[in-house]
Amino acid sequence: MKWLFFIFIFACNLPHLIMAQTVYFPLYGITVAGSSHGTSGNTPDLLNSPIGIFLDDTGNLYIADQANDRIQKWIPGTGTGITVAGGNGFGSSSKQLFSPSSVFVDDSGYIFIADKVNNRIQKWHEGVDSGITVAGGHGSGTAANQISPNTVWVNKTGAMYIYDSYRIQKWLPGSDSGITVAGGHGNGNALNQLYGGDMYVDTSHTMYICDAMNHRVLKWKEGDSTGTVVAGGNGLGTANNQFDNPQGITLDNNGNMYISDGAHNARIFKWALGADSGTVIAGSTYGNLSQLNEPYSIKLFQDTILYVADAGNNRILKFQGHYANLGVPEVQLQVHNTSVYPSPSQGNLTVTGEINTDDKMIPIAVVNSSGQQVFDTRFMVSNKKFSISFQLQQLPNGIYHLFINGNHYISSFIIHQN
Repeated sequence: MKWLFFIFIFACNLPHLIMAQTVYFPLYGITVAGSSHGTSGNTPDLLNSPIGIFLDDTGNLYIADQANDRIQKWIPGTGTGITVAGGNGFGSSSKQLFSPSSVFVDDSGYIFIADKVNNRIQKWHEGVDSGITVAGGHGSGTAANQISPNTVWVNKTGAMYIYDSYRIQKWLPGSDSGITVAGGHGNGNALNQLYGGDMYVDTSHTMYICDAMNHRVLKWKEGDSTGTVVAGGNGLGTANNQFDNPQGITLDNNGNMYISDGAHNARIFKWALGADSGTVIAGSTYGNLSQLNEPYSIKLFQDTILYVADAGNNRILKFQGHYANLGVPEVQLQVHNTSVYPSPSQGNLTVTGEINTDDKMIPIAVVNSSGQQVFDTRFMVSNKKFSISFQLQQLPNGIYHLFINGNHYISSFIIHQN
């Protein structure tokens, strides 16, 4: 007989504003590079404080393995990485890196590396045992030829965008200095100032900037003198409109931002442009191996697979998203006073609650720990209340998650076969 044990219940008397969405992400990721136990090391199967990642068009993962002073290429499905740059101890020679913080691979296969402590960007081709300096290399400072790079991004024309602590420098191919395109007014919280973090640059050269120490994300159009706050900016905190040093950002094809809220919040947000708050799609338990520990760079593959550099756990996590084609219209709902309870002797599940709509068929779905939808049905709302029961005896052992209307998370439970 199968028994259903609840590991926690989501129930809140305050209304939650939600929007129907098309992709589920599981609450828990799977380790695809490094150790699932959090072990650090310098062997090909281990990582040590990986903070930067890049995905090429075939799904190959490039990892800035910071404390090992190397770039690892991890081919999908393999258990070990291949060193494609560095790996010769820390140092400043052309064969060495020193705490690389970011990696970017262009369409020609050239690897661009933010060589943080060496204050330079190195360009490296796979199979070659040394790199060349294409930006910086003149120490840290505020001169146009100096950088202390956090992140490097390369556009289709070969221009590099370099997040240099308090500014973003655009470095044209062959140039010996950069042009400030964002920030550059020292550290501070004015809209023309930045204070460290990550960035994403879209095809129109608009920058989405994690302004980490100001706990916000800025949207900055190239040529503008200031940015616009599009996420956070409400001080340090744990609310869904706050960050604690956001360290990674990427966008999907619909313009939704995915933001790693590093430091002690240890969570990943999905945040729609124009929204006042985000939705936590992973994490929120600092230092827990089943969650996240200092998440940094994040990347999306084909809009449904999210990769997270879980630096404090010395690994890269993969969150396999799943399209939920439930035909839900784009409506705003408020769900509250929910409760979920199982009937272990019969293997069924009952969900009750209140909702701010009536006479509508609303979908409910069960998603497994890999993000795959394994059950869905619909229920009728009557007098703005609902109660639904369904059978789950056919599901295998595992952790499952309940969602209403696409993305309103309700609860997680375990099915265990005695």
